[in-house]
Amino acid sequence: MKKITAITAAVILASMLCACGDKSSDSTGTKETSAPSGNTATAEETNENKETPEPDEFGYLKPADAFDIDLTADDPSTEDVKFVYDDEGRVVSIAYLVNGKQILVSYNYESADTVTVIAFADDTVAAMFDLPLPSFDPTAGFTEHEGYYFKGYAF
Repeated sequence: MKKITAITAAVILASMLCACGDKSSDSTGTKETSAPSGNTATAEETNENKETPEPDEFGYLKPADAFDIDLTADDPSTEDVKFVYDDEGRVVSIAYLVNGKQILVSYNYESADTVTVIAFADDTVAAMFDLPLPSFDPTAGFTEHEGYYFKGYAF
């Protein structure tokens, strides 16, 4: 089943490369995001006390380490990050750039209480693991858990 999941994620990666292929980021991997006040600020500027992690050996940063989102938005996608959802409204993938590397994080909900997360940095699998999930609530909105963004789960 893991092989099918990896193949599915690879297909999603190929399609997402076209969507975000020519976006750019600065040398630190920090993205420009829209702050809740409507001002444009880098994640570093909006989180002055938060230390920005360095990408791993694959050039990968978890989504929450690479950029901040407006957790109250229905869809926090911007020109720098693209969220894709399933029919239930759950996040199934996030595409963004870190230091010129195309990052794709794929979420596979194989059961009601577990998600398999597969992260690619360009064409390299940078992370693959399972996370336990609380009950799905489509009204729960976005949340960050262990560096990953979810919609419909209150951890």
